[in-house]
Amino acid sequence: MTDSDQTLVKSAARSISVAFDLSDVDALEPANFMNIIRSELLNRIIKMLATNPERLMALLYRIDVDENRVKEIFASSIPDDIPELLVDLVIERQLAKAATRRAAKKS
Repeated sequence: MTDSDQTLVKSAARSISVAFDLSDVDALEPANFMNIIRSELLNRIIKMLATNPERLMALLYRIDVDENRVKEIFASSIPDDIPELLVDLVIERQLAKAATRRAAKKS
């Protein structure tokens, strides 16, 4: 992974960490921070689905995850797969936002 890619991933992980109140990315080992954030995010989403799905939906909306894809996941997925699929959406969206920010800085 290039330094540029590493910076992009770290930016996305930092955004996820802040939005979902996870570990501080800067305190994590660089080689593993995305795996740790992914694991913590999965646990957080599982907990939120069980205890406060409305707050989860509000967070997904706030970080601008595609609402249609979220609805599709809930409508067509096996319940046990839903948290993992939502994690993928969150990470995908935050990586896209980080890439957009990087491209805007280069302009």
